[in-house]
Amino acid sequence: MTRRFEPSAAYWDAHPDSLALLTDLATAYFQRAEAGDRAVDYGQAIELLGRALAKNPDDPMALFNRAIALEKMNAYKEAIRDWEHCLRVDPSGDWAVEAQRRLTELRKKMKEHEKPLAMLRTDPVAATPLLWARATGQTTSPAPWSASLDEEYLDLAVREWLASLYVSVDSSGHQTWRRDPALWDALTATADVLRTHHKDRWLADLLHDLPDESASPNALRQFAGSAR
Repeated sequence: MTRRFEPSAAYWDAHPDSLALLTDLATAYFQRAEAGDRAVDYGQAIELLGRALAKNPDDPMALFNRAIALEKMNAYKEAIRDWEHCLRVDPSGDWAVEAQRRLTELRKKMKEHEKPLAMLRTDPVAATPLLWARATGQTTSPAPWSASLDEEYLDLAVREWLASLYVSVDSSGHQTWRRDPALWDALTATADVLRTHHKDRWLADLLHDLPDESASPNALRQFAGSAR
């Protein structure tokens, strides 16, 4: 990130909402985020730069700086829009070469990210045999299975499959709960992929410790909420 100038305390007091001040304050938050691994400070920087851009939508420095902060937050589409906007308004400025380099790299990263997503199967019945094949090293897909696809399956497992694992069953007028077999198979296959390829036993241990089939979804949420 770049700064416009070093404002004095008097300037800050007299111009609390100036474009220069907003940009420099955003830079300070960004630097603190970098030093302390504080994602919330990236968000503060993005918010301040948004305020600056509301005043001057074509300000190249604010666009440049916000694009960097958005990348840090993995908001790649939004970062690409800012890089493109920055290059449109200042195609030959001091930061144009750097902006073009970052834009090219980010577009390449987005394409690489889209490849594993195309292979993702959200239906647990369809996903389970693919995951078991991955776990045992017997994949037959013509496209390579990347480690990022494992991460996508973990996200899917926690966000959707685990949350829906228990289904309600009305037995003799009493509501009970049981595991959905298809979801359970998909979750255990995902856990085996993580254990085999990433030495990560988190999901396997979580599944092992889950309540039995008479448990309600509330019990599952308590287990999931206390994990990781």
